[in-house]
Amino acid sequence: MNARVLRLIQDMLLAIVVSVVLEYGFLHVKPHIALALCPLIWLALRHGGPTGIVAATIKGVVTGLLLGQADNIAQFVLMFITPVLSVGIAGFFAKYTQKTLNNRRLSSTYLNIVTATILVTIAYYILRIITSSLPVVQELASSSLWMGVVMTIVVISLTLCLAARLNKQTIIPRRSKYLSRKETTSLLND
Repeated sequence: MNARVLRLIQDMLLAIVVSVVLEYGFLHVKPHIALALCPLIWLALRHGGPTGIVAATIKGVVTGLLLGQADNIAQFVLMFITPVLSVGIAGFFAKYTQKTLNNRRLSSTYLNIVTATILVTIAYYILRIITSSLPVVQELASSSLWMGVVMTIVVISLTLCLAARLNKQTIIPRRSKYLSRKETTSLLND
């Protein structure tokens, strides 16, 4: 197994564990803030959309099993797996987030991170509302829902932007598939 695959597996396991802990820990907090999306968005920005989708699926299964909701398979998939699959959207921003961060164009990096977070969060909440047992109109009228959406976007965006600002290796892995050797050499970037 090469170093890139080993690092990908380590990052995936880290994102899944942190995501499950955040989901399980903040389950009954109102308004519902989807902090569990943060490690999954980070993973998708770091390694791409397919990796984020695989990790989100595993996280959904683990969360559903921990909550004891495995009775009805269709409901299990709709409630726990489908909404978190929205993290695949962040994979579309991975290449340019890493390129702009590598070239120290932080404003463009922040724009990519915030845009990815906004799209993933909105898709997550839409899928969560659609798969919910409550009527859609009642969910949309809830101020708690809108407060949760805004708080989720702000907290995740700030966390990921701060991580990118403090240490670019948190977003750009060694031997990134999105950057060429020429782009990552220290002679050009110093």
